[in-house]
Amino acid sequence: MRNAAAIQQVRDLVPDIFIDVAYGLFIPEEMLHLPRYHCINVHPSLLPRWRGASPIQAAILAGDEITGVSIIRLSQKLDAGDILQQQKIVITECDTAATLLNKTAKIGAQLLLETLTALENNRCTYVPQNDTLSTYAPKIEKADAALNWNLSAIELERRIRAYNPWPVAYAIIKQQTVRIWEAQALAIAVTATSGTIVNASKSGIDVATNHGTLRLTKLQFSGKKPLTTAEIINGHSQLFAIGQGFEKIMNNE
Repeated sequence: MRNAAAIQQVRDLVPDIFIDVAYGLFIPEEMLHLPRYHCINVHPSLLPRWRGASPIQAAILAGDEITGVSIIRLSQKLDAGDILQQQKIVITECDTAATLLNKTAKIGAQLLLETLTALENNRCTYVPQNDTLSTYAPKIEKADAALNWNLSAIELERRIRAYNPWPVAYAIIKQQTVRIWEAQALAIAVTATSGTIVNASKSGIDVATNHGTLRLTKLQFSGKKPLTTAEIINGHSQLFAIGQGFEKIMNNE
């Protein structure tokens, strides 16, 4: 979009408005001044909280109970433009990045239509963001999904939910990579080394963490489909025997 010919092509269209959803790149300032109304952005967080590339995942990772959708006027500063509309969304204990994306998409679409109507009828208010309250959600890398068993069970559960459906949390046991789709944090204190399996049954595979126990309930081996732990235990009971430990994975944490 920084190409002069592309900018001229857009100018020739005499646009009323630009709508930016998950574009991921900056729009040149010259382009921002072309529409009759504005360039607006649909952002899945309650700005100024969680500006950046991964607001949905960041909200889950932080344990936020509320998130939402913001409609903002684009500016040259990342996700920092004036707020036109916002709507809150409750984050449940079962929400993953996939389910929360679905919620924000539905609400975002409706909120966008309401904003367009308000703009057309000159009924929009513009609320400046408070930069001192801003937080940043960086781009997620595959390496982020490696589980660090020295974290608490609650933190690990949040990671598993935040990285579902991509890049999917994973751990390694006996040189086998296991993707972890679902888990539950249990308030069960254990003295075993973090990463050690302390119990295994059809209800789940319980792993010691730095604080509490993490029960793994849906796993996937490389090249295979995801399975419940009840299905996993039937064929891989020795791999997940009590006392076995997951390997330590070096990542960027």
